[in-house]
Amino acid sequence: MTNNLKDKAAAINSTWAPRCTKYVFVISADKAHQEVTTIRNNQETFAYVENDILYIYSPEGYLNLVPKVRKVMQYLYEQELHNYDWFLKADDDSYFIIENLRYLLSKHDPSKGLYLGYALEPEVYSKSVLYMSGGAGYVFSREGIKLIIENGYNVGACKETTEFEDLEIGKCAKIAGVTVVNTLDKLDRETFHPDHLKDFLPGPPQEWLNYYAKNKPKGVNVTEILLWVFHIYVYM
Repeated sequence: MTNNLKDKAAAINSTWAPRCTKYVFVISADKAHQEVTTIRNNQETFAYVENDILYIYSPEGYLNLVPKVRKVMQYLYEQELHNYDWFLKADDDSYFIIENLRYLLSKHDPSKGLYLGYALEPEVYSKSVLYMSGGAGYVFSREGIKLIIENGYNVGACKETTEFEDLEIGKCAKIAGVTVVNTLDKLDRETFHPDHLKDFLPGPPQEWLNYYAKNKPKGVNVTEILLWVFHIYVYM
């Protein structure tokens, strides 16, 4: 683990992550590393777990995010699906108010295929693609994970090699029959945010949100502030 990641992990460990039922940091595996608990799919080892780290056999880098996330979802499907109701993907420079997130999720049934986050619907795609911002983090119900694996990746219906992770996960969720959940609060304000707090206070929000956000910015509301760099996965 790099010193940079150690510093970020230390910050997460001392703030919001311990409020989750379980969490692991996901990094690319070193094939020379001792395999503690191996995870296999079709007899091929694709991941292993040691303490609070999930090692994935996938190269690091932005262009490798889709296969990396796909393998993490495969791990959740095979190892954790019946242990937890909700699965949150977040970045290592994120901050979640877990109590607020639990309150949001308490209104929904994890036995249904659900997908939650900051909804993007870029005009460049003629509004044919709705997906959750990777920078804001996104949540799948246990049934959502099951559907995206069984109806998506395991039958070859979803791309595994492409540049934009959050976009492709959203496309796959749609193919697999996962339902997008509206996460606006009762005042129609966002509960997930893809940018830094300083970009919302005192405002106005970043200009790009006017072209990409499904729900165009109307004001300021801060419950979770998330930025995009690396990955953590949190179980609830």
